[in-house]
Amino acid sequence: QSDKRMAVRMTVDMGPRLGTIISEETIYYCDERRKIICYGIGKEGASCFRAVWLTEDGHSTTINSYDMIGGIPALFSYGHIEKMVKEGFNAQHLAIKAKAMEMERPARRRQRRWQNQHLGVCLVTGGCGLLGRHVIYTLSSLVESGLVEQIHCVDINEEVPDLISGDKNVIFHIGGRGDITDRAVLEGIFKKHDIDTIFHLASVIDLRPVPSKALLAVNVCGTKNLLDFARLGNADRFVYTSSIECSYRYNFCDDARESDPPSPHPCNLYQKFKIDVEREVLDNNSDDLATVVIRPSHILGNETDDDLNTPISSVNACFGEIKTVGSHRSSAKMGMVFVENCALAHVVSALRCPGVDGMVFNVTDFNENIVTAYRGMRGKKPPAVCLPFWVLWLLVYISLVIHNAIFFLSCGRAMVLDGKTGLHNGALAAGRTCTQNTDEAKKWLDYPPGGWVTRSKAEMSRQRILTGSKLRNILGC
Repeated sequence: QSDKRMAVRMTVDMGPRLGTIISEETIYYCDERRKIICYGIGKEGASCFRAVWLTEDGHSTTINSYDMIGGIPALFSYGHIEKMVKEGFNAQHLAIKAKAMEMERPARRRQRRWQNQHLGVCLVTGGCGLLGRHVIYTLSSLVESGLVEQIHCVDINEEVPDLISGDKNVIFHIGGRGDITDRAVLEGIFKKHDIDTIFHLASVIDLRPVPSKALLAVNVCGTKNLLDFARLGNADRFVYTSSIECSYRYNFCDDARESDPPSPHPCNLYQKFKIDVEREVLDNNSDDLATVVIRPSHILGNETDDDLNTPISSVNACFGEIKTVGSHRSSAKMGMVFVENCALAHVVSALRCPGVDGMVFNVTDFNENIVTAYRGMRGKKPPAVCLPFWVLWLLVYISLVIHNAIFFLSCGRAMVLDGKTGLHNGALAAGRTCTQNTDEAKKWLDYPPGGWVTRSKAEMSRQRILTGSKLRNILGC
């Protein structure tokens, strides 16, 4: 309550050339319970901000600073401080909060009232999608063992894929009866059925500058609806499908870890909403509801179930972070995960709760250029040429100028670019390194254990998902 601010005196060893400096910083915020100190330089008002997380052993770690967030010296731009720096400061505060919550997780696990692998009645949103159908197929193979009692497929799409059509273990809530943005629909499902485990896969991918209204409605509001009914309906587990986009910093990430703070300045609303919802899901982790986040790399299906297979495999050029034209070997690599393995990771994470509650897991099988990977799925050779990144950048921004011009001239009624496959900002990731570290998944989920789906990068031969007793052995059930 006092106007007098505390100060922290720091001694910093700058090396043999610069020597030791002593600086006095003003403390603007101190949270002893979560071991957070936020301080800034400047007597009248901070010209830059820093946040420090104090570890249990007394050492401190600076999570980020203004020059890492903003990219230009904040002292030269008031507007830069007001927008970029403060946004970044808020983002790193949330990252520190996540680390503080992580310290409390072992104590929460000891207090958990239930300790079993029984998934009971499962609900899968987006169950008719590429990943959803494989999650349902995997769960269905566990019904005979008693680990799963029943599966509810919830999807706005009315077309049921062949993989799960006719499955007697699945109850379908499709079309208007599968709209997760409609609370009345969800209330009806949760009142009629005692849902134990929720796999929330439903998501709209729209990377355009002005996305469709469904992006907010499904990705944000739909998730909040599900979390509300999960608590009210006494569900035990909640597994959320996130995206490699949460690891991106300006469409780039190299061996990104789950503990790396997300970008304070997302490049599109899809990325921003995914980051926000990840936090929302983890914040809802409690003694009664175990929440887990799976952050898959690019999910790879085959030509019959992956709608990106045909358009991408037909491209005969790739992009890389090079200045001149080269071969496909110099192309930018992206993390890839086979859809079968991604589905298994979801099921394993649910079975291993409460041991992995409140955690995020990156899931990747291999790193390869996205065009090369899809062409390999069709038995085609790699692209004949690798173009420099600036060519892709130029194509994207020409497309965006045309798209934005038509969008505004038509008052939002006409759009040139497709939300998922168009040459928008998200397409820039095809020309930059986008890979994730999977050490946490290997440690906690044994990802991928022997017997999971594997394919030769050269042949990319299709394998059917493992079922029955083999699958139960893989899951350690």
